[in-house]
Amino acid sequence: MDDILATIYDQNAQAINGEGDVFARIETQATDLLLDLFNLPKAFTGGFVTGTTMANFSALAVARQWCGTQIEQDIAADGLVKLSLPVISVTPHSSVLKSLAMLGLGRNSLINIPTLSNQREAIDVAKLKLFIENNFKYHPFILVLNAGTANTADFDAIAEVMELKLIYNCWMHIDAAFGAFAVCSSEYQY
Repeated sequence: MDDILATIYDQNAQAINGEGDVFARIETQATDLLLDLFNLPKAFTGGFVTGTTMANFSALAVARQWCGTQIEQDIAADGLVKLSLPVISVTPHSSVLKSLAMLGLGRNSLINIPTLSNQREAIDVAKLKLFIENNFKYHPFILVLNAGTANTADFDAIAEVMELKLIYNCWMHIDAAFGAFAVCSSEYQY
């Protein structure tokens, strides 16, 4: 239904910073409801997109711009001429690879870190830390984590990896399309 309304009214809520018409206010209120549902800070923001690929595309576009600012380059203005941007993950959704291609970062920029075991799809945090220490200690990078992988719904140890974020200069993108709702369960909230 929302696609029909979007087509009919051709509204772009984000283009007007959430002010000016009813559609922007509906999106803002819906985002606030999701923040409450997932127990996220009120300072978080969001926007609605058409699906998984556009969600990862939008998030990685922001991450790309952030990495550019770390080396004092405005990617939106100057392009990727001076930027070599590594993207680290273990079992990213195929939409992440599509997004890397569409954003000009390239699918080959993805660096795969080993999983915990052959039976798991979660990142081995010790191997991740060692890899970062040996390769990107002083270089900005994007780290793509999963809160519920597409194949097995496995979770990366996000709390452990967040500790690395305090040490290293990285942008963390957490793909939670499959696992975000676990926070609504008292049994699986952790």
